[in-house]
Amino acid sequence: EKSKNWWRMSADWGSSWIHIQVNGLNQYGQPFISSGLHMGDMGGGARATKDGIDCGGIPCATTSTANIETLERKFPVLFLRRGLRTDSAGDGKYRGGLCAEIVLKPYKVNDMDALVAYTNKDIQPKGIAGGLPGAKAQIILKKQSNVRKLLQKRVPSFEEIEGDTRLFAQVNAPFKISEDDVLYSCPHSGGGFGDPLDREPTLVYKDVIEGLISLEKAREVYKIVISLESMELDLKATEKLHRKARHKRPDKPLEE
Repeated sequence: EKSKNWWRMSADWGSSWIHIQVNGLNQYGQPFISSGLHMGDMGGGARATKDGIDCGGIPCATTSTANIETLERKFPVLFLRRGLRTDSAGDGKYRGGLCAEIVLKPYKVNDMDALVAYTNKDIQPKGIAGGLPGAKAQIILKKQSNVRKLLQKRVPSFEEIEGDTRLFAQVNAPFKISEDDVLYSCPHSGGGFGDPLDREPTLVYKDVIEGLISLEKAREVYKIVISLESMELDLKATEKLHRKARHKRPDKPLEE
């Protein structure tokens, strides 16, 4: 029997608090220290009647994030990106909340000291009622990269930057970073609620248009057909793909 409070149910929220601390001499020649470059931008778990909260953080009163221009003015860092991480949400009838990812590098200084740590690195926020888990947390460093060369033409994505790559453990010793080094971090995203095939195609389409999920995930996980030429949603082809997917697993939730 369904509980009268079923609507209060939620998939797992993110629980990967990220700590990035940098210190040294800033662009003005003054000593500085900052430990607030990436705060609790975790995704919230999907709920029984609606999607999870993007960058929902954790239930506390200190989940705000500083303005990028303020951080860059006060500290010798350059943000290449801060935004929602595409495809990070746990999929479901209601998707989990997306996390925020950041990409930054030292700026106008030769180097600085850094210390990074995060919690629950190897845990994925679980989905519920057939929903899929949210993305894991990551902190990655690319050392001696080609970022300054790429920046002469445009702001590159983290994937385009080449360098010696290091995926950090949860706890790490302090290290040096220079102007050629690029740091990436993202916390958990929320788990999904319900079978992804039950999600309204128009909601999936909206997420694709807004860059929250990729065309590949829309087709492979949600079985949504979107024209590559016109970027229009094909409802007839989507219905056909849904029927085919359900025929293969009539009584099973979608597996990863």
